[in-house]
Amino acid sequence: MEDQANRDLIKLKIEMEIKKNQKAMLHRLKYLNEMQHKNEFLREIAKDYNRYYKFIIDEKKKEKANIEKLLIYLDNLMVEGDLSDTMLKRAEFQQKNILRELNRVKNSLDEIVSSVE
Repeated sequence: MEDQANRDLIKLKIEMEIKKNQKAMLHRLKYLNEMQHKNEFLREIAKDYNRYYKFIIDEKKKEKANIEKLLIYLDNLMVEGDLSDTMLKRAEFQQKNILRELNRVKNSLDEIVSSVE
């Protein structure tokens, strides 16, 4: 019973510390937002971050488009090409790898876009 009481007390202290830290973070965030409007340097930093995010998004979109082109080429090769069974299996294996990579790029792009918005 005493162990449970000690654990509850520790849990309560941790929760109180988390709330205290959250309040402090919100206060700092509010301060930074206010200072950004007053401080030209912070505005320039914010612009740099926005340019960086736009660049990363553009690069991810290009990567996605290139992977999609590669998939189209591979599909055409598998359908129209005169491939041996071994080559067809290898192409199917590569297609699965490329689809996984496409999914990874899409997820990465979605994360970046949602973090900017």
